[in-house]
Amino acid sequence: MGGALKRRGVSKDDLVAILEMSKLCQTLYLHLTGLGSEDDAGIVAVLEDVYECVARVDPGMEVVPLLERCGWDTATAMTLEDSLGEEDHLITLDLRSNEDVEIEEGADPGADGGGDTSSPIDKTSVGGTFDRMHAGHRLLLATASAVTQTRTGTDSSPILYIGVTGDVLLTNKRHRDLIEPYDTRANAAKSFVEKTRPRSSPVDVRCGPLDDGPPLAATVEDMKALVVSAETLGGGETLQAMRKERGFEPLKLVSVGLVKGRVGKGRGDDGKVSSTSLRADDADERERRRMRGGR
Repeated sequence: MGGALKRRGVSKDDLVAILEMSKLCQTLYLHLTGLGSEDDAGIVAVLEDVYECVARVDPGMEVVPLLERCGWDTATAMTLEDSLGEEDHLITLDLRSNEDVEIEEGADPGADGGGDTSSPIDKTSVGGTFDRMHAGHRLLLATASAVTQTRTGTDSSPILYIGVTGDVLLTNKRHRDLIEPYDTRANAAKSFVEKTRPRSSPVDVRCGPLDDGPPLAATVEDMKALVVSAETLGGGETLQAMRKERGFEPLKLVSVGLVKGRVGKGRGDDGKVSSTSLRADDADERERRRMRGGR
């Protein structure tokens, strides 16, 4: 991950400290102001840094970014904060410049909204297993929400298609018996994305199973973008070739980096946070319980 936060005067250590103090809450909303004029690449860089910090604290912690380009202006964020229960929390992070900024609870300096509206993308696709939702999943889904915008001149909500790996593609996964049911994974992905948007600027989230057939990104002609992780970028390029064969326009490919975790919290040998490593942790704990019960 890069230094997008540092360039805006925010230390990752400071954000980690804030996350540590908030990790007992059910959902932490981060209102990220000052990014209204950022393009997709700038938004991705900031989100990558945020979720790297989340993974350092707890990769399973639900942190929801609230972005101006998704409709989260000052008033809307304040309305959300007023509606939250004791188990949830909202923090505003002012990212308007590279000067020192303060992290405040429930306050917004009032940055202007906006974003890159030169060619709005109103149909986006993203896919994954989404087992044991973690920081890497949330980075992927938050990015997909951020790049999906209402097309000028229309009243209909933009559409985000979420492909959730179905049973047919899970056969060879490690600790297959510990993978959450499809409905649990699909509902978790959809619920998270819906939290990234206010009611005044919704996105139409449509979940469906990924099987051994071609995904929607290859078969829906008016799909505009595909969000992938760095390790699945090759698959995205394969889908581009499939679209070309059908005579479709190419997709905008948006790639996010891999989220590195800390030792002992769902981190694999390669350092990244993954569902596979989280399942391995659970399998180890299951074995420890079995051994204790056998004594």
